Amino acid sequence: MLKKLSCSIFVILVSASISWSQTDFERGRDYYEIGDYEQAILYFTKSIDITSEAIKTRPFLGMSYVRLKQYNMADRAFKKPFKKGVYKAIQSDRGFKRIKFLSKLSALNPKIDRKDKVAGSTKLAVEFNKNGKVTFIYPYKTVNAAMTKGIVEAVRKIKFEPAEQRGKKVTMVKMVEYQLVF
Repeated sequence: MLKKLSCSIFVILVSASISWSQTDFERGRDYYEIGDYEQAILYFTKSIDITSEAIKTRPFLGMSYVRLKQYNMADRAFKKPFKKGVYKAIQSDRGFKRIKFLSKLSALNPKIDRKDKVAGSTKLAVEFNKNGKVTFIYPYKTVNAAMTKGIVEAVRKIKFEPAEQRGKKVTMVKMVEYQLVF
């Protein structure tokens, strides 16, 4: 009887650990992918303080706010600087394969009227879908409307292989900066 009870407890504990093996970032991304942005924000907010996840979490947190039309919160998430050490910590991310870009943004020429002689940078949050398509773009720092429109058109043409987590293709949100100097 004791053996049977201890085996049952062991099975329950193993089952619980498997279901809780996802990080807060991974849970947030799962909710993001099904469109439950409120729930995604809860998990991304928990994840933001974990150094190795911050660089991936901040763009998703911002984009979740954009999807809920909370633009001030989105801008705060996109513009907040990262803590020291975050870039080194991301190198040790377990089981994660980054997006492989097949075309570079710099190689894409946005159609911008050069007579305007506009110089500056535009920053965008870009959703790179698990199906290999750019599905959503949010410009959070712009110079002018014509420049932003041309850059958004160019970004939509980016070719890439989706990121993977533990062998499964996943959606990622990345911050992209495009600089023009005339």
